[in-house]
Amino acid sequence: MSAGPSRRPKTQKPKPERKERGGAADGDAPQYGEYQKQVWDSFRDSRVRSRVWKQHGVNLIPEVWDGLAERVKQDRRSSGETELARPAYIDAVIRSAPESADELVELVDMINEELLGVPAGDRTSVSMSPEARAKFKQLLEVLTEARLGRKGKDLMTALTVRMLRKLEAEGPMPKPKRQRLL
Repeated sequence: MSAGPSRRPKTQKPKPERKERGGAADGDAPQYGEYQKQVWDSFRDSRVRSRVWKQHGVNLIPEVWDGLAERVKQDRRSSGETELARPAYIDAVIRSAPESADELVELVDMINEELLGVPAGDRTSVSMSPEARAKFKQLLEVLTEARLGRKGKDLMTALTVRMLRKLEAEGPMPKPKRQRLL
C-alpha cells in the first residue's frame, strides 16, 4: 500500500501562441483614421459597457439619416463587423464635437448656408454613452447661450455631415485586429 498520493512529475506544456483574426494580412494592427477610430472606440464602448448606454432622441434631416445608413452598410462590409450600427456613429459625432460657442455657431451657420435653411428632420432614439448624453446636453446649453436655442437639429446635422465627409476621405473602415482566446 502506498503511504500517500503518488506524485507525477510536472511537465511544462508550451503555451499556445495566440492567433490573430481580422486585421491586415501581415499581422499588423489596422490603421484607423482619426474619425474611424472615434467610431470604432464608440462601437467598442457600446459593446463593453452596454448596460450604461441609454436611449436618447436625435433629430437629423432625412438625407443625412440616409447617408449615415449607407456609411454603416459600407463599414460593415469592409470591417466584417456586422454589429456596427448608427449609435456608434452618433455617439462619436457628439463626443468629437467642438465645445466652443464660436465653432458651434459656425457649424450651424455653415449647414444653413449650404442647405439654404435646414429642412424638417426625422427624430429617432439611439443608444448613447453617458459621456455623449452629457456632452449633448452641454452643446445645447452652449447654443442657447449663443442665442441659437432650438437649433439642435441643425447642429446634429452639421456635425454628422462633417463626420461623414471625414470618414469618406479616410476610406473604408479597416478590419479590426482581435485576439483569439485559445
